[in-house]
Amino acid sequence: MNNFHLQHRLWIGLFLVLFGAGCAQTPVRMDPDFASAKQTVKKVVVLTPDVLYQLIVLTGENERQPEKEKSARADLEKKLPKLLEARGYEVRRFDLEVAKTKLKDADFTVEQVKSAYRAASSQLYERAMVSEEDSQQFRVSIGPVGGALAEALDADAFLFTRFDGFERSSGLIAKDIAAGVLVGVLTGVAHVPAPNGGSMEMALVNAVNGNVLWANRGGWANRGEPNAQFMLEKLPRQGMPSAGKKEVPKDTETKKPEEVVNR
Repeated sequence: MNNFHLQHRLWIGLFLVLFGAGCAQTPVRMDPDFASAKQTVKKVVVLTPDVLYQLIVLTGENERQPEKEKSARADLEKKLPKLLEARGYEVRRFDLEVAKTKLKDADFTVEQVKSAYRAASSQLYERAMVSEEDSQQFRVSIGPVGGALAEALDADAFLFTRFDGFERSSGLIAKDIAAGVLVGVLTGVAHVPAPNGGSMEMALVNAVNGNVLWANRGGWANRGEPNAQFMLEKLPRQGMPSAGKKEVPKDTETKKPEEVVNR
């Protein structure tokens, strides 16, 4: 497992502890010039989401779940455009084959862009949570690596999405229940880790100059699917909402974090 995945797994618990404690902290990161940049950043390309889904087993040799990864990716690709449009952004369909007709080695360029964001992410999240005031003072960039791709796709910005999901094996769940019962007998307080859960990271990046305009991380328990709506609630809207218009598509669902995920 690489450092990017490990950071997500360790980060879920800290996020949920602070969330539950009601601290005035946030995982959101925002460029201080986003308000002005937003006027020219309207056309967004949703890059193919990076998805990792694992079955957590007793031996520690966790097993990837390709079908669940495929399902989660399809769910995100269906919902993300609708959620962005509901917040006033114009979505450009990401079609790698079309991009290849306009840009040589487009697939390699996409991976370069994603790799550059992963590096930027480590700067954004040196600390998991920051104050609301500090959250709006992040000047981080992936550089101009995506400029040619943006031109090929007629885009002003890229939306990066990362989802890590997990579920526990039946053997591990049974072991956790037995341990929880024993602890309950000894202390009067029993806790059994969630059978499944997930974490996400999303970022809106200026496709021309590479500035990370906005980013968010989140984690939850007892839900093994992506929760894109929960993540995008903190993305500033493009323009003003219409009076009485609901911004959330009917096929999406918000679910707040329930408990700390212990793996």
